Formats: sequence, structure tokens, C-alpha cells
Amino acid sequence: MILNTSQKLTASDSAYGMIKARILNGEYAPNQMLNEVALSSELGMSRTPVREALNKLEHEMLVSIFPKHGTIVSPINLTVVRDLFQVRKLLEPFIIQQYGCRIDPERLIVSLKLQKAIRADVSAATQFQYEADEDLHQIILAANPNRFISETLLKVYDQNQRIRILTGKRSPERLLSSCNEHISIIDSLLSNDYAAAAQRMAEHLDASCHATIHYLISVNDAGKD
Repeated sequence: MILNTSQKLTASDSAYGMIKARILNGEYAPNQMLNEVALSSELGMSRTPVREALNKLEHEMLVSIFPKHGTIVSPINLTVVRDLFQVRKLLEPFIIQQYGCRIDPERLIVSLKLQKAIRADVSAATQFQYEADEDLHQIILAANPNRFISETLLKVYDQNQRIRILTGKRSPERLLSSCNEHISIIDSLLSNDYAAAAQRMAEHLDASCHATIHYLISVNDAGKD
């Protein structure tokens, strides 16, 4: 009996990992209907672990389950983007102000060198810029000892990954601006000026939110033509 329970948990974790990865990388697109039977066949497992995985993903707001109708991948729209960046603007500058002294300076120095290398040739380093962006925010998050804040931001970062996939490539101008914003944040952190770093983080998040919304609106307008 104990062995069966262990196997059940393993299958559920496996289903959860595979489905979540496909949602985050855009293979399962926003608003796409997911069918338990089809997922079970696709993943090569019974419906029970798939159902348990979907329940967990609903808890993370990556899917919405409608009994007797099906499961839908959560949408990405202007409201979602605004809400996500609002949460980030509330929490990330707070972490810097409260726990800036805990941020690893060695990791910041590595991040700074990477940002400067990207700035030297943004057009050739688009993918690295996205990875460097995520890395900087993870460095800051790692300094936070409040697990409730961490759990909230990790969920938000998952959604942010979906936004990146959905919006695709950004203009070189915005990538360069973002890179400069990151460098400014890091410089302030390395100078132990946490108030300035928090302010620059807030400004960076505002700029990112504006750019994302502008992109989504432009794509929607283009689709109407």
C-alpha cells in the first residue's frame, strides 16, 4: 500500500512537471482547452495523476478547471500583465530596501559584467538578455527570507515567462534600455544605496510593463487589419 502511494505521488509529480513546462514554454497556449483523456494518452499515464497535476496547476493560476467542461490554460491579457507587474512593483523594491544587504555581491558583479557585454551588442545577444534579466531578479529574490513573498514571486515569474514567449522578440531599443536599467540597479546595489536601487527597480518594472502592454496592443491591432 505504501509503495502504491509513493508511485502515485511520483506519477503526479511527473505529470505536473511536464504539463507545467509545456504551459510555460507556450506549447500549451493561453486559452487552449486541455482534455484529461488526451493528456493522459500524450503523457503515457492514467488520468488520476493528470487530474492531480491540473488541480495543482490551477492553484498556481496556470489553468482554470471547469467541471464537466474541461480545463483551460489561463489567458494572458492586458489585465493580467498589469496585475503581474503591480505585484512585482510592490514586492521587488521592498526586498531591495529590506534585505539589500543580504544580496550576494559576487553574483551581482558577474551579472554586471554580463549586462555590459550584452549592451555592447544587443542585437546579437537577445536570448542572453532575457536570461540575464531573469538571473538578476533571481539574485535579488534569493536574498529574501520571507517564504510567502518568495512563493508569490515565483508564481509571478512563471507567468512572466509565458508573457515573454507570447510577446516574442522585443525591439533592440527596448532591450538596450532594459539592459541600462539593470546596470543602474546593480550599480546602486553594489554601492549599498538600497533606496536608489529600489527606486530604479520600480522604474524598470514600470518601463517593462508599459513596453509589454504596448506590444500586446500593437499585435492585437495588427490582427484586426
